[in-house]
Amino acid sequence: MRRHRGRDGAAAARDAALALGATLLGVSGALLAPSLRVDAGRGAAADGDGGVRLEITGVNLFAGNRDHRRMLAYLAAVDSDVIVVQELTSAWTVALETLAPRYPHRLLAGGDIGVLSKHPITRIHGRIDGVRGGHGRALEIDAAGVRLTVLALHPPAPMFAPLDARRRREIDAAAAFARSVDGPLVVSGDFNATPWAAPLRRFLAGAGLALPAGAWGGTWPWFLGPFAVSIDHILAGGGCAVVERRVGPPVGSDHRPVHATVRCRAVTSPAP
Repeated sequence: MRRHRGRDGAAAARDAALALGATLLGVSGALLAPSLRVDAGRGAAADGDGGVRLEITGVNLFAGNRDHRRMLAYLAAVDSDVIVVQELTSAWTVALETLAPRYPHRLLAGGDIGVLSKHPITRIHGRIDGVRGGHGRALEIDAAGVRLTVLALHPPAPMFAPLDARRRREIDAAAAFARSVDGPLVVSGDFNATPWAAPLRRFLAGAGLALPAGAWGGTWPWFLGPFAVSIDHILAGGGCAVVERRVGPPVGSDHRPVHATVRCRAVTSPAP
């Protein structure tokens, strides 16, 4: 969730209101939230049926976060197959390049969103119709023989009515793109929408996806701990499923990271 210059007062008011809402509404999420832990270094693993298990991490870096070393050490420690980040700045781009030996395949240019992958990026989609600028990126990776589409999203925070309307339009457009994907799909992003919010519910219905177990574990704002709201999500479809969803510890951003173990079954080509 990005704070815009010149809107500090509005942003503070929004944060206070949402924090209060999180305190009041987060109880149900706290009852369902998983413990804050990270399983590091499992990596892609082949399943017996030819599919794979992948570790996916999503995190809003927070554009104003100057503690790069803490975040970088954390991302290196979790050692996921794919990392999707939001609020990517030029400074963060330089910092994330230090992970190149571990993540040789990267998309760190062209907007607010970045993707780092251990697996080859085989295709980068152009602009997603209806999604403004860098608020959405889509690419394909070859994950141990499985062609996986990764859809990374960061619709705007609903600070004002026009931004809320734009968030709804972008989420709807992203849902249409997700439904059009033929094959394994992972969606990761800061949706700026909780599991009970209408825009996210519409996205799930439009994309033909479902929230995984543990999706109510809160990620923002980090200082509310178990009472934080869940606005960062990892979803899967097209033969992929989230088999475990976890929330990470504070790492310098106003968001906690979210992790998912995703199982993708092998996709067999039709007989000629």
